[in-house]
Amino acid sequence: MSGAAVALRYPAFGASLPPAAAKQQCDAFAQMMDCARTSGAATLVCPRAFPAAIVLAAQRPYLTS
Repeated sequence: MSGAAVALRYPAFGASLPPAAAKQQCDAFAQMMDCARTSGAATLVCPRAFPAAIVLAAQRPYLTS
């Protein structure tokens, strides 16, 4: 067995996020995009109203790997 499995556990670079951490990041991104005040399907559609450059710039702090 290699030690690679240990290295790929959250919060190591390249590790997948646990569901709770992913939800927290999604909520923070929605709030940053001013989409948190909507609910349900409207929250999913909200970022689509923005140009791609704005969405890409806003997601930069939330990229994990």
